[in-house]
Amino acid sequence: MRLLYSYLRQYKSLIALALALATINQVFSLLDPLIFRYVIDEYATRYQEYSTGEFFRGVSLLLGAAVGVAFVSRVAKNFQDYVISVITQRLGAQLYADGIRHSLDLPYATFEDQRSGETLGKLQKVLMIAHRLSTVLSADRIYVLEQGRIVESGRHDQLLEQMGLYYAMWRQQIGERRAAATPVGFAMSAR
Repeated sequence: MRLLYSYLRQYKSLIALALALATINQVFSLLDPLIFRYVIDEYATRYQEYSTGEFFRGVSLLLGAAVGVAFVSRVAKNFQDYVISVITQRLGAQLYADGIRHSLDLPYATFEDQRSGETLGKLQKVLMIAHRLSTVLSADRIYVLEQGRIVESGRHDQLLEQMGLYYAMWRQQIGERRAAATPVGFAMSAR
């Protein structure tokens, strides 16, 4: 529960807004039957006490109020649903990212011991392990592992700019492709 509270704490203003919108929705929802009770008790059952003009003015005014109350209630409910959706999406994305980050920070042996196949199966939907770097060119984030630890991370272009391990592997694989594309018996020169 403390963990959930620590995540929800940063959304306290949105949660307060959602609760205020829920209150407005409930209050205005309760006003609607009250207005119709008044229409029935004051006008429908005693219509003979009013002139036609008074009757239609009174009923029209109350029905307009009922429509306004229903509109305010509906708008408050829609905004409440939107705010709750925003909180849920942000919280879910943050929890998921933190879980992935934690799993990737573990050494592989510890990860394998603690998580067994269950978490690994879930990570496979997100995590692509590749030896050919051309398969991860369009990935949102690439993690470069060395001896089971993350040594670099970023997009393809960012990792190339760093000129680290990823850059060295990329240059090596590009060289292999160029050599494989060269017809047998011909050599490329650097002149």
